[in-house]
Amino acid sequence: MRLRGKPASWAPDSAPAGETGAKGGRRFGACSDDPQGKTRVAAKAHKPSWEMPGRRALERLTVALLPLSLAVLLGVAPGASPLDNGLLRTPPMGWEPWLRFKCNTDCGKDPENCISEHLIKAMADRLAVDGWKELGYEYVTLDDCWAAGKRDARGRLQADPQRFPSGMKALADYVNYTLLGQICNFWRNYADIEDTWDSLFHIIEWYGDNQDILQPASGPGRWNDPDMAAWNPVSFQLIVSDFGLSHEQSKVQAALWAILAAPFFISCNLRNISEEAKDMLQNPLLIYINQDLRGVQGRLLVRKQNFEVWKRPLVNGQYAVAVLNNRTDGAPRSFATTPGRLGISDCRAGYRLYDVLGKLSMGVYAFNDTISAKVTPTGVLLLFLNPLC
Repeated sequence: MRLRGKPASWAPDSAPAGETGAKGGRRFGACSDDPQGKTRVAAKAHKPSWEMPGRRALERLTVALLPLSLAVLLGVAPGASPLDNGLLRTPPMGWEPWLRFKCNTDCGKDPENCISEHLIKAMADRLAVDGWKELGYEYVTLDDCWAAGKRDARGRLQADPQRFPSGMKALADYVNYTLLGQICNFWRNYADIEDTWDSLFHIIEWYGDNQDILQPASGPGRWNDPDMAAWNPVSFQLIVSDFGLSHEQSKVQAALWAILAAPFFISCNLRNISEEAKDMLQNPLLIYINQDLRGVQGRLLVRKQNFEVWKRPLVNGQYAVAVLNNRTDGAPRSFATTPGRLGISDCRAGYRLYDVLGKLSMGVYAFNDTISAKVTPTGVLLLFLNPLC
């Protein structure tokens, strides 16, 4: 299967300079079989790169015309360091079944939603035809509950023959997969995320509280993952378009995970994802921030009066800033600051600002110009600042 790229559906009128970059390698943070005997499967397609000549870009995405590949864990790649192996230079992106489909193995009663080759093929098809793959969502992962109750004669895990009747090789061939070894380029930091605001907010707060330890450890080829659990090392999952979060709360997760340079893995049913959720997750500027080539994890600047302000430095003097209103009640609240108060003063000519999730250009702001906005309870404002220098 070969997929061709197409232009991004939206771009700001002036966009960041940058350089073309592609990532390779695997999406896993755990190595080989875990203590419970779980092994994971992932599909990978080469990701698109941003092509940004001068300050004109975000005009289009380019995609390498290369086939998808399946990675079946075989052990750590020989001679490869988990950090310095040239892989995963930007956070991995893709689809993950666990949070949405859990360990649903009853294909008799629920054939469309059980963990099976039918489900994995359906999600891979949606990534291919609905524009996800060319935006960078290149991995399809099969986390748990795919294995049979017994190992084979050589003691190896094998697929459940009822739910994966064609076997893993046939599933691989379905999307032109090849077998790859496993590498370790990201790691869990926190318990499994649940489809609730409390779970999401606790992870965000923990990252802020522990950023002096976490932030220096992150960078190209070595990513902090806000969602893995020790007993079930699942990759980070975006819980957008599930059932527990409002749309505004889903925006919080998308914005903060972009600021944190976290892996972007969708865990929802791509066959019926809402248009507003799809529009958000396919937002080119949101993806650009997450995939920034500097790979610097953002930091919490301040908590004050139920506002949290997070900042991430990007390539070419650009910045992303997230303003979170962590109140759970009341009306939208006014927030005001200046680039100078945010510690953004490299370019004295000023910055062009964008409301990333609102897809709005906010104009040009100098060092002491006031940036003001209203932020909904359990909502977020994500800003992109592009220097005029």
